[in-house]
Amino acid sequence: LPVVSQPPPRIDLTGRPRRGLAVVTCMDTRIDPLAVLGLEPGDAKILRNAGARVTDDVVRSLAIVVAALGVDRVALIAHTDCAAAKSTDDELRALVAGVAEADVTGWEPLAVDDQRATLRRDVDRHRPVGPRRGREPACGG
Repeated sequence: LPVVSQPPPRIDLTGRPRRGLAVVTCMDTRIDPLAVLGLEPGDAKILRNAGARVTDDVVRSLAIVVAALGVDRVALIAHTDCAAAKSTDDELRALVAGVAEADVTGWEPLAVDDQRATLRRDVDRHRPVGPRRGREPACGG
């Protein structure tokens, strides 16, 4: 295997996002959330999952970064050509069952049937734990 040199660690990174931003986006490898938003490492907390969904775990993570790490803005970024929007829950469940050799009964893949409506619901879902500093804390796109 080739040896890959790593850049020196950035000593100015504290774990707190410099821009006070959390980004929820899809795990699609074509998306570089820092580049899309013109940010650098350390500027934002990045949360990724299939379909950029605000799941229970994302709500938990947002609650923590808002309460403990200075986040005061949240961006939800969905994208076109998303695999989560091309299949139904049943289709995704069948695909996973075929490779996982596990019972997926009751598992919710959270397929996206209407991206705009899903984005609106997910923005509303995060609001109870979102920032409260006198400005609109969430945006979606």
